[in-house]
Amino acid sequence: YLLSDGSPTDEDGVIIRDPLRETRLKAFLERAKAYDCVVHTIGVGPAHARDLMRRIARETGGMYVPVGE
Repeated sequence: YLLSDGSPTDEDGVIIRDPLRETRLKAFLERAKAYDCVVHTIGVGPAHARDLMRRIARETGGMYVPVGE
């Protein structure tokens, strides 16, 4: 399960922008697929990255659920 209330950030709390975000996302998805890991995503509140959460769930065979929009 992946729970998020905002946009992806690095270890310093800085929002990750494209193309770095896309590079990191592809690496994450490749690792998840290599381990047959299904990732269910839960987006909390109105500020979460909906498209990103949907994509992670879709590409790993999981479900996306928005909560408290």
